[in-house]
Amino acid sequence: MEYLAISNENRELINTFIRDHWFTTEMTIRGEIVDMTAVEGLVAKENDAFAGLITYRIRGGLLEITSLDSLHEGQGIGTALLEKVITIARAENCQKISLITTNDNIDAIRFYQKRGFDLVKLHYDSIKQARTLKPEIPLRGRNGSRSSTNLSSNSCYKTNNWLNLVSIKQSLYRSKQSQEHLV
Repeated sequence: MEYLAISNENRELINTFIRDHWFTTEMTIRGEIVDMTAVEGLVAKENDAFAGLITYRIRGGLLEITSLDSLHEGQGIGTALLEKVITIARAENCQKISLITTNDNIDAIRFYQKRGFDLVKLHYDSIKQARTLKPEIPLRGRNGSRSSTNLSSNSCYKTNNWLNLVSIKQSLYRSKQSQEHLV
């Protein structure tokens, strides 16, 4: 497997890949339309063919994953791409990595949780708001579930930023305890 950064030389092929797999080159993330033709990323190639793609953007000490596609699930392509992006985040001195997925994307939620990401926020009914920007967003996901809510996940590193992750977990735990006392 060969891993290549998105560059001017492969940008048009990447844009076609994104269009073919996401049906557009615009992604709606937290009320913002992201131009996927301008994000950074890595492509996994096997025998000169695309096997996977991860895209991201870096802003203010945060690496945000904007998409991850593996054409051959269960073969470690997505994991390898994610690991390479974690290495990039460390090299860029990012404090954390974040991503958003929809409530109906159970496979993605499971994938990221197995790799150390924690669910940190639920954006209830945010897909309805996103549809005002992009009406073509489907009402139902791949598995037929209603797609209505975005879930934010974060991963902090177990080196200098381990305390950030611990404090996120503790604040979520305290929040849950407080809510239980209200019942």
